[in-house]
Amino acid sequence: YVTKISQQIDTLLKAGVPAKNIVILGASAGWDIALHVSARQKNNAINYVIMGGCWPETYKEYVPLELYGRFLSIIEKSDPHGTCYKIFEGRKYLNSHSEILLNTGLSHGFIYKGHKQWIVPIVNWLRE
Repeated sequence: YVTKISQQIDTLLKAGVPAKNIVILGASAGWDIALHVSARQKNNAINYVIMGGCWPETYKEYVPLELYGRFLSIIEKSDPHGTCYKIFEGRKYLNSHSEILLNTGLSHGFIYKGHKQWIVPIVNWLRE
């Protein structure tokens, strides 16, 4: 999937779509794909939203991976997955990272359908 998504991004960029208008959203296992797409694209203007995927010690697996772009992490207080903050610490090529903590009570199910609690913050973040 990393290769397929990277090729789709390349097609958009070649067609003249500004990188800042591209958004990659990865939820649950998809957040791993989004991180690897970022490393492959090496474009600081692409936007990445990751939701519900980070386990407490997961960040250690990503230390050697260089990340590029703007990142927004959305986590749910009741989800056993946790913060993604450590994955983004000390990254020299990263444009930016911010994280939003939700309290919907839906555990990991907060990603199973669109909820205004995460859609509205994503739209606002993209407008920044």
